[in-house]
Amino acid sequence: MREINLLVVSSHDGILSTMLRLLNSRENWNALGANSITTAKSLLGQRFDLVLLGNGLSSLDEDSFTIYVAENYPETKVCIHYGGGSGLLFSEVRQTLCI
Repeated sequence: MREINLLVVSSHDGILSTMLRLLNSRENWNALGANSITTAKSLLGQRFDLVLLGNGLSSLDEDSFTIYVAENYPETKVCIHYGGGSGLLFSEVRQTLCI
């Protein structure tokens, strides 16, 4: 099974911490966190399969960041995570990456 590299962006530190803990508990899933769009942009130089946008970002930030990723890192997919527990989180990753 190949490694899956994830970037989680959330300005809510508690949610960010929980998402990272859950994602990193999966075998071959490697999640890194950013608590701002600015930090996320600085981390995108690393290879990520998926960016998960979590709680605390405005819809304008979500939209502009999604466009930024599509234009500059077209191999990286973006998914907005609305909450709902670990089952939904894992399903969002699998569905977005078709795994």
